[in-house]
Amino acid sequence: MTDLYKLVVATGLCLCSAVAAAAGDLPTNPSRDCDPIGRPRPGCLPQSGRTTPSVSQDQPTRTLTDDEIQKDKQRQKERAERAAKIPLLYPSVEEIATETKAMKEHSDITLASNRQTLSATADGSKYTIFLDDEKYPVRSLTITCDPRNVAAIGRPKYDSRGPGLYPLELVTFQPGKCVLRNKDFSANIVIPDLPPE
Repeated sequence: MTDLYKLVVATGLCLCSAVAAAAGDLPTNPSRDCDPIGRPRPGCLPQSGRTTPSVSQDQPTRTLTDDEIQKDKQRQKERAERAAKIPLLYPSVEEIATETKAMKEHSDITLASNRQTLSATADGSKYTIFLDDEKYPVRSLTITCDPRNVAAIGRPKYDSRGPGLYPLELVTFQPGKCVLRNKDFSANIVIPDLPPE
């Protein structure tokens, strides 16, 4: 019974201390945890004779000597030379030219398609268009179809050349006829009915 009594008294004292501390009634030891790195604890008293260090006291400023300036310039030059030797993540001019040539050669509608009639299928197929970027800019390309929603022009999913440049995609949806135009370039697109299954 005595042990149980001691346990109840000790628990009661702990609860009273916690309530008093939460209310701010308990005195705190000014020398304990009153100078933390972050925000000081409530109830901490400032210690006399101590000042908060400032940046100017910790890091005094001074002018650099000519020798230090020259050494810093030399280090910057060496870093720039090392950085120049790191291979770039972007393709080189030659790689871009090779890729552009391959796109032109493998496109379905090119400058050679001018005044031609091309056949397509009405099943959502995609056909690549690659004309001359300067002579026939993308912004001048139009398509006229009968019926109206036979086909549409969009950008290919994977295109490293960027917006405003070829290639583009012609997507065909249903049977009909279209005319692709850009200045003096024109190509007829015929989309016949799908054969019965």
